[in-house]
Amino acid sequence: MPPAPVVDRSPGALFLAVELGAGARARLAASLRSLRHLDPALAVVRPAGVHVTVHFLGSLSPAQAGRVVDAVAPVAAAWPAFCLGLGGLGAFPGWRGPRVLWLGCARGAEPLRDLAAAVTGVLVAAGFPAPAVPYRPHATLARVRGPLTPAARRWLQRPPPGWPAPDPLPVAVGQLTLLQSVAQATGPARYRRLRRLPLR
Repeated sequence: MPPAPVVDRSPGALFLAVELGAGARARLAASLRSLRHLDPALAVVRPAGVHVTVHFLGSLSPAQAGRVVDAVAPVAAAWPAFCLGLGGLGAFPGWRGPRVLWLGCARGAEPLRDLAAAVTGVLVAAGFPAPAVPYRPHATLARVRGPLTPAARRWLQRPPPGWPAPDPLPVAVGQLTLLQSVAQATGPARYRRLRRLPLR
């Protein structure tokens, strides 16, 4: 049995995610820079930190993280690899009072939802709580830390054609990654990679 993932002792939520490959991150980099210059209220994710969450776990002990790996690894190993296409800018909870800006899943959403449901099923069976809200696949681009200017709000609701990419951004899903969010004194959180769980 592999050792339990080494969880940072400082507070930081754990979650299972699909990480973007180097090509997708490079294509997003210019778009993320444009967001940083759009409005100082936007805390923009670093390109290396953009991911699609599959299951949020919260704060866990190393032993609990090990139980997550033990439960999810067989599901991942039996699941065929697939592709996503990210595209379409959205906001949580909505554009009237946005707190999170995200890219939606323009292609491949169904296999991702199925995988997330399978992961949730084994985790609930292992004693972890079920998610409080329905799963909605997305990649967070920025968090809104204060009121947006009217100009920024208009831009976000009608971004330029081809932003952030002219076609859905391709993401190859060949593994799940157990990540831990590590808060920074300034700027967005960074993520520690605890364990990779390959798909079939």
